[in-house]
Amino acid sequence: MSDISEHYGGSIMAMKGDGCVAIATDRRMGNGFQTQVTNYPKIERVSKFAMVALSAFAPDCQMLQKTLKYESNLYTLEQGREIRAMQLTRLLSSMLYEKRFTGGWYVSPIVAGLDDNNQPYVGAMDGLGATTDGDDWVVDGTAHEYLLGPAQFYYKKGMNKQQLLETVTTVMQAGTNRDALSGWGIDVWIMDVNGMEIHHQTCRMD
Repeated sequence: MSDISEHYGGSIMAMKGDGCVAIATDRRMGNGFQTQVTNYPKIERVSKFAMVALSAFAPDCQMLQKTLKYESNLYTLEQGREIRAMQLTRLLSSMLYEKRFTGGWYVSPIVAGLDDNNQPYVGAMDGLGATTDGDDWVVDGTAHEYLLGPAQFYYKKGMNKQQLLETVTTVMQAGTNRDALSGWGIDVWIMDVNGMEIHHQTCRMD
């Protein structure tokens, strides 16, 4: 395994619903093909309106989570309001691009939450901060090739929270079951204007 971004494994995705948005990750963290942790958290709620999932090089993910929390708190103090998902995406993109000449962050972030109109928003970027947003769903991580097909097949516009939960869980199970570096359960966080719901799904443990 020559790619350091795949050393710890892990897969993440986000998907829009009708007035709600879900972000999901697997629970595995390993040393190559050797599983070390089966309840490793990859999602951080940065504000009331935004959350981020990080995969790839675990030490960089942990450091970036702390730095991002600090920057979002600073944004709240300066602006007098909590950061929204779109603004968090721009902030994170700028942070990644800033490090391009000093080693960079080996991370694959996905941002999900609500925009200024309380509509669902998802965005993803590479390690240099090149952003893609405006899509209905995004996937990343070591199982991203196995998540693309199920996500495209199962996604439907206008899903409510329960339908969104079932769809995201099905997609994650279909993808991570085919990837040796992902799995051991699924965490799904669903956000709407009324708050947050957190769900845990047991999967194959092999």
